[in-house]
Amino acid sequence: MTPRQLRKMIKEGREISNANLQGLDLRGLDLAGGIFLDTGLSGANLSGAQVNGSMFVGCQLKGAVFEQADADQCTFHRGDASGMRMDGARVDQVAFHDIGLSDAHFDGAVAGMLSFADCDASGASFTSLTSEMMVFYDTRLERADFSGSVLEKTTFYQADLRSAVFSRCHFPRTMFVESNLAGQAFRDQEFELCQFVDADLSGCDFDGGTLNQCNFKGARFAGG
Repeated sequence: MTPRQLRKMIKEGREISNANLQGLDLRGLDLAGGIFLDTGLSGANLSGAQVNGSMFVGCQLKGAVFEQADADQCTFHRGDASGMRMDGARVDQVAFHDIGLSDAHFDGAVAGMLSFADCDASGASFTSLTSEMMVFYDTRLERADFSGSVLEKTTFYQADLRSAVFSRCHFPRTMFVESNLAGQAFRDQEFELCQFVDADLSGCDFDGGTLNQCNFKGARFAGG
């Protein structure tokens, strides 16, 4: 399938099902509203493309590039998007569910509202990301890097964050619910109106930091 044929099918409202689009150059194309089902997009280059309002269900997206793309209101459900790059992309009202995102990159993305549920985002990079609200629900985040990000109204639910990187982050109204932060170093960082409900804060280092009106109900501090 050629890029031109793909765009025509999407504009006609036809589903893209079981197609092989691996490695295609789709840069800058208007693919908004596309419905991609069990389709191979590994290594495809969608930099600067318009994919807003699209659905990707059961797709292979390993190493796909969405840098600077408009991906607002997209849904990614099932499949493998490990190593996918969304650096600088617009990702407002985007949902990832039950999909592999290990080593994916969202660096500098403009997130708006963004949710991850039952995903594997181990080793993913979220550096210098700005968002209005994010949710990580039962999602693997080992070695995930949030350096320099504003985690406003971000919720981490039942997340193992012991090896995550939070260097130079800002935490306005961030929620850590039933999450494991043991051994984390938060020196000189500011937390405002944050929730650490039933979180494991054993050995955490908050020296020089500011904890303004934070809630630690049920939190564990053993060794801190």
